[in-house]
Amino acid sequence: MMGGIPKSGIVHGKARVDEILEPVRQVLHTGGCIPFGDHFIPPEVHLEGFTYYRESLNRMIDAAGSR
Repeated sequence: MMGGIPKSGIVHGKARVDEILEPVRQVLHTGGCIPFGDHFIPPEVHLEGFTYYRESLNRMIDAAGSR
């Protein structure tokens, strides 16, 4: 599976990003998943929100890979 992260949700803040990423956390442990935002990240997503999303996702990927 590739993609699957609704890019429009990132603009709604950290709590929404956490909600969006929770299913990703579960799927990462099964393998065969390359999570990323569907298409391009829209310009209304501020750098702070995108940075939070990416750093959170990177931590999840690192944790899943170390098991």
